Amino acid sequence: MRTFVLAAGLICLFGPAPASAEAAQTGPVAVTASPSADHSDLARRFVTVAGGEEVFINAGIAGIEAALIAQGQCLCTAQRDRLHASLRDVFRASAQVYVAEMTTFYTTHARADDLQAALTYYESELGQEYVVVAVDFVLGLLRYALSEGRTPLPSVPENLDRRHEALAARMGAAFFARLTPLEREQLSAINLEGATFTDLMGRHIAGRLDVPALEAAIAWSETEASRRLETGTPERAAAEQLATLRAMRALDVPAIASVLQDILSETPTYQ
Repeated sequence: MRTFVLAAGLICLFGPAPASAEAAQTGPVAVTASPSADHSDLARRFVTVAGGEEVFINAGIAGIEAALIAQGQCLCTAQRDRLHASLRDVFRASAQVYVAEMTTFYTTHARADDLQAALTYYESELGQEYVVVAVDFVLGLLRYALSEGRTPLPSVPENLDRRHEALAARMGAAFFARLTPLEREQLSAINLEGATFTDLMGRHIAGRLDVPALEAAIAWSETEASRRLETGTPERAAAEQLATLRAMRALDVPAIASVLQDILSETPTYQ
């Protein structure tokens, strides 16, 4: 399963761990001496296909909204819509820095055949169905955490048929198994420890996908290519920390301030 998208969201929420941030400054040791242009293109497609850029943008927007709420600022629907549209443009350039950094990492640390195998699944119709639901789940977790519980957790169906129930359990367990110890600690910090997270994630996704899409996601996660590519490692964690730090440093803070000033100067219109 794709876990670096969740990792990006968690880093946006909690910030980098000091040890990992220090490791990121030196960078992980590359395993590919001279990657080709084709290899780099595979890595770029792999990073973008699961919505890493989209998660980064929406995590930033959610963080600003949470800060406004904490300051007692309540926006009407029209203001929120304008805020989202304007901030998407501001955050996009920063998000592209994250994508570029992670592209470099996977170019030098992932096998080309593993990347191609991943793209065969993730760029397929069933793979994209999974990606949409998984990204929505990650963003739901972020909104819940940033609101300190005022926003509900991602919804899960009360009842699943036996087939979906079984697939949900496998889905959640497979995803959780790929998380790093740090990612598990960060989830525990928002009261989503192992079994709770596994059940929530599995049931949320199983409730929104049909059996073929679930089976395809699980089948991919059980391949050797997926295990090599998507299991969390200290090297990948360091790369994610560095990518996020550099992306955050690239933020156009004056532009964000200008957007907020314009929105907050408007008179809310409630219907």
